[in-house]
Amino acid sequence: IRNIMRTVYYCIFLFQILIICSATESHARSDWEVRPSIVLSQSYDNNIYSQEDNIEDYVTRIGANLSAIYSGSNVNLLTNYSGTLNTYADHSGLNVLTHDAGIKVDMERWLRRFFRDADITISEDFMYTPELPDLNFNEDRGVRDAPGSSGLSTGRTDSYRNVFSVGLEHPVSQRQNVTIRYSNLLTEYSEPALIDNKTHSVFAGTSLMFLRDVLYGNVGISTMSGDGVDTNSYSVTGGLRHPLSPVSALDTNLGVETLEYEMGSSTSVMRASLQFSRQFRYVTCNTGYTRELNPASGVSTIPTRSDFIYLNTGIRHSANLSSNIRANYSVNKSTRGSEIDTRSYNLSARVSYLFRPWLDGNISVSHFNQSSETPGSLNIKREQITFQISIYPLSPH
Repeated sequence: IRNIMRTVYYCIFLFQILIICSATESHARSDWEVRPSIVLSQSYDNNIYSQEDNIEDYVTRIGANLSAIYSGSNVNLLTNYSGTLNTYADHSGLNVLTHDAGIKVDMERWLRRFFRDADITISEDFMYTPELPDLNFNEDRGVRDAPGSSGLSTGRTDSYRNVFSVGLEHPVSQRQNVTIRYSNLLTEYSEPALIDNKTHSVFAGTSLMFLRDVLYGNVGISTMSGDGVDTNSYSVTGGLRHPLSPVSALDTNLGVETLEYEMGSSTSVMRASLQFSRQFRYVTCNTGYTRELNPASGVSTIPTRSDFIYLNTGIRHSANLSSNIRANYSVNKSTRGSEIDTRSYNLSARVSYLFRPWLDGNISVSHFNQSSETPGSLNIKREQITFQISIYPLSPH
């Protein structure tokens, strides 16, 4: 109780500061808009170290978030920073301040001075935390930060992650579109047993519209480095997007990816994706399957083959009440040898309620399980149950 009350006082103090900053900004005549907010949550975690031996605790989190939006004549800019204080009731030595920051630049209006209808987007994300979420370059699933999103979750350790991406999109005709994208992923761990990773990826693709259907294809080149061990990959993929009705759609693709290892050997793996989405009056459903390469940050020097099945359902019960249910199952296996062989699933549910125009809150519960045959120090078996209550005082904007 003392821990919770202390956090509430911190929350009120930070919220007052954010309100003052927001009020000051609202009187300034500028192309900038500042949106401050805070988050207060109390959660139960039955596996705070993310290890085989479960140790439980209650975690209180208070976070301050500051978003700045710039709308100029040539550029749109969105920046965001979140600092979260995590305090543990019985393990105060784990108390930590985590940081999460991002920036996104949209240069569409500037680029269209030279190329009609072209668009360029640049994004940069930073994260420092002892509980690094899974990450995958594919954002279509809507579960990018959920445990098990890539099927591999490491144990608790101070970690840093940086993700950079720049994409160019240009329609060459009314029916054809060309896209080029570069992405860079850097992950570093303080735990020596975990493997740092750096990945560079370049993709180029085109799409062609026929009546209602869209045919698309892309080629990609990636370089992945885990603790100095380099792996190159080359991929070719073709797909089809087909609207089944005005409220449902099907997206499927198939391709092949060839890996070249540092020692000179190579192997080829099939990559595929099948996604179905349906919009009802109050319900949104998104489900699918993907097979692709996973950088396997932290646990492998070479990428793994990841098979992933997911289901996301969102329900709007009323103007103020909504809920979300997510489920996913992953299998990761080494593309060479048997270093990695993991299976994991994650189930989560959340209910959100808007109490006032300035106050939002939610209750969520999740169950994550990861089993592994990985030998030695890289064994990552674990089970984790989390229950969380969060309150979000919104900014006046």
